[in-house]
Amino acid sequence: NLDFSFSYDDSQKLFDNFKLDIRSGESICILGSNGCGKSSLASILLSLYPINGTFRIDGKERDGRAWRRNVGYVGQEVQILSGTIKDNLQYGA
Repeated sequence: NLDFSFSYDDSQKLFDNFKLDIRSGESICILGSNGCGKSSLASILLSLYPINGTFRIDGKERDGRAWRRNVGYVGQEVQILSGTIKDNLQYGA
């Protein structure tokens, strides 16, 4: 369960009272046109952006940083580090 509001600045909210429920074992797909907030939503789900609201998993409020350790994400602009494959896989872990 996720319930939050988010804006890049104080002028306009990108998400206002956004609610998302994903059941255990369920997969989701986020679709939308360019600029509608898909990447921002993914970043919020990964706790890369601070939110106003609660982040709950299994009904319990959670620390987003701890949650991030359990989620994999490949962004739109992938960066490859010079080094081994292992170095690249462990980047940010």
